[in-house]
Amino acid sequence: SQSHSQCVEGKSWLGGKDKLILKTMKPNLVETLKRGPVNFVTKTWGSETWYICSEKENLCGKSLLVRRGEGFKPHLHRDKFEIFVIISGAIKLTLTDTSDRSKHEGVLVKGDIIDINRMLPHAIEALEDTEILEISTFHREEDSYRI
Repeated sequence: SQSHSQCVEGKSWLGGKDKLILKTMKPNLVETLKRGPVNFVTKTWGSETWYICSEKENLCGKSLLVRRGEGFKPHLHRDKFEIFVIISGAIKLTLTDTSDRSKHEGVLVKGDIIDINRMLPHAIEALEDTEILEISTFHREEDSYRI
């Protein structure tokens, strides 16, 4: 199993500013999750269950259910910082280093955690049916840039 922030070749993709954001996220996230979902979205690759998406708190928390063989294509976010926690299953994560366009792949399994920094192109493919807890800054659909 790979360690926090070190999914691919031991590189950490978490920047200093984002560490600060992570530390300042509301500590009552668990209580918010216990209240239950606020939105359900069907996707071509599976579904998203949203528990919080607050611009005021600059926080979004959702569960992604990704079917085996499905996933999302490379994209990045200019404003959004994400943390993926693999709850069950396994994914192949592909990150693209924008400095030289090199691709880095790694497999994440149950219990693994990865930080997805702003402006970091990323894609996933589920190797089996997978549940991912995504915790991020506020989500805006127009902040997803397909590559």
